[in-house]
Amino acid sequence: MVGGIFTLGATTAAMFRSTEDSFNYGLGGAAVGVYAGLRSGGGRLHMCVVKAVAYGVFGTAVATIVNAKSSPASGKEGIMQRLTQRYPAALTSSADKAH
Repeated sequence: MVGGIFTLGATTAAMFRSTEDSFNYGLGGAAVGVYAGLRSGGGRLHMCVVKAVAYGVFGTAVATIVNAKSSPASGKEGIMQRLTQRYPAALTSSADKAH
């Protein structure tokens, strides 16, 4: 049940936001947090909110870490590659510009 709620929350967020990033998994985690808060008994709203925020932050953090670890461009070389792609003019030397 929890896996289905997480998947539904993450895929719905991805569909509405038209992106695929860690925030979608955070929203899936928040959906699980609301479910867990409702199942904890008493129907207390503050428990739903607290668990939604906690599970959402956890989902976002885990997705971010997994994406960073599975990225082919990690480490010093990866950082330089991303910087060169984003700021090509700033990282070329003046000698390169003269040729």
